[in-house]
Amino acid sequence: NITGRCGEEIYQLTKCIENKAPNSYINRIRSANSPKAIKDIGKEVRTSAHWERVRRYQVAENILLHRASKDIEFRQRLLETGNAMLIHNVRDDEWGTGIIFGGKFWGENKFGKMLEKTRDSLR
Repeated sequence: NITGRCGEEIYQLTKCIENKAPNSYINRIRSANSPKAIKDIGKEVRTSAHWERVRRYQVAENILLHRASKDIEFRQRLLETGNAMLIHNVRDDEWGTGIIFGGKFWGENKFGKMLEKTRDSLR
């Protein structure tokens, strides 16, 4: 099992290990001082087509499920959203909403959908 200080660290370490990145990336991630710094280092890692198409989404979902199983407050807050659509409102066209125009978002909101899937699995 890979452990880390936050989900971003676990995600990026998994990416490094599964894509056989040099240990220098792992060391830099372990010593980074914020999730953003960790993510920035992770962007430098070369990934396989399988990681890009499939595996990265599985890893993110597993991290959310693990957090929901261990973090009572996170689990409760997620369940309190009922059946609401969960929106990851960041300027990221894949993981988030991108930019919202006139009440519509153009991003795929994959992280928001993963949160919904996690919430559904907790019921």
